[in-house]
Amino acid sequence: MENRVYTNENRPAYNDVFKRVILALVGAHFIVVYGDHEDIGKIIRHFDYYNAMIASFVIAFLVLYYIWMITRYLDARLDWFLDTNKRIAAQLALGLAPPAAIAVLLAWVYFSMYGHDIRDTPYFDSDFPVILLFIFLANIYYFLYYLVVSFWPRDSTEIKEDISKPTPQIEQEGSLSLQEQYRSVILVQTPLKSIPVHTSDIAYFFREQKQNYLRKYDGEIFEISHSLDELEASLAPSAFFRINRQMIISFSSCKEFRPTDGPRLALGLLPAPSDPVLVSETKVSAFKNWIIR
Repeated sequence: MENRVYTNENRPAYNDVFKRVILALVGAHFIVVYGDHEDIGKIIRHFDYYNAMIASFVIAFLVLYYIWMITRYLDARLDWFLDTNKRIAAQLALGLAPPAAIAVLLAWVYFSMYGHDIRDTPYFDSDFPVILLFIFLANIYYFLYYLVVSFWPRDSTEIKEDISKPTPQIEQEGSLSLQEQYRSVILVQTPLKSIPVHTSDIAYFFREQKQNYLRKYDGEIFEISHSLDELEASLAPSAFFRINRQMIISFSSCKEFRPTDGPRLALGLLPAPSDPVLVSETKVSAFKNWIIR
């Protein structure tokens, strides 16, 4: 299906804390020894090296943590592919100047603890240029991370999940027909009658209290026996989209969407559901591609 392209649904979570620790250690070491012409073997035998190393590591790790947070924040709001120019501008504005200011502030605290004025030290001549390079490379790292996750083939776990999904059977009770490429009618079974509901009349499907329902544009709600996985596999991907585990919406039902405080999107649907509707974090990019056509 179109909405199952790996690039769109798998915006990275950047679970790379171990890499950040390693990068912070390497960066801290480079900052400490940069400009020192003494032999590296002698440098690491001095107590001052480890004192400066600890302070530099804390600063480097906090700077990386800030860049990690701001990258996740921007990923949820400005997609690299859909909002390229705005994203570049935002990444430069929020990913370079603020972490540089954080580094200077923390360095000022460090020097003040030892009774030094940062302006009387070689910090801005030797350390600060290296820190700026470190910050720039950190932003490049997360951009490359995004590209790799977006375009790298799916791993074996995801493929296994796709294979393990049950294939809908042809026209049995409670199952979906594969005689046509996509369904145009959902048959609703009630105690007294069967009701054919055209998919063009359906605003969304949702799951509530372990039961699945469809809701029409006129507000009518019907209980259905089909699972959301079955529906997702049999509905036209241009007309319907699975925004999270509990809901599939139609294109025409979405009247608006807006960012939340987190990485998800909030939707305004017609007819309005009783509870807030959120696009899950991993679906945000795919949803934007689907809705902006």
